[in-house]
Amino acid sequence: MNSDSPGESNDLRRARLRALATRHGVMFEVRRAQVPSAHGLLAIGYDVFLVGRHAGPMLSPGCTKCQTIWVDLGALAQAALPRPEWRTRISIRPFDHALHYATADAPGEVELVIEVRHRTDYANALDECEDVCLTRLLSNLRALGISDGRVDRSVT
Repeated sequence: MNSDSPGESNDLRRARLRALATRHGVMFEVRRAQVPSAHGLLAIGYDVFLVGRHAGPMLSPGCTKCQTIWVDLGALAQAALPRPEWRTRISIRPFDHALHYATADAPGEVELVIEVRHRTDYANALDECEDVCLTRLLSNLRALGISDGRVDRSVT
């Protein structure tokens, strides 16, 4: 991991990122990205949702606190991104200015989505390259203390 600020060691940076993950109760969820095909739905990649809790009073979706949480999720995502294989693209979706709810009694959550897709031939079926990139990404997230909260059990 590279340092964000001069003089910050990898250990200090990792500790700072782990503290961010703890502060926001960050967890991740993996879903297959699918498109319609002649034979039903075709899995073409993965979406990894980093979810941070918006504790305290809700102001409004997209409020300053939501934006701060999203920026912190972005720092965690950037630190966890593996070097993609030559056939795979890994990107972060823009901020969506919305609060998400896992359950009716859950606090509001801010989501950051990391897409794992083919670099070219976007609608091709999943292959080993996307699987390897996903495995590396999830390993890096776990190393930052981020747990897999709501994982799609159909994902390997």
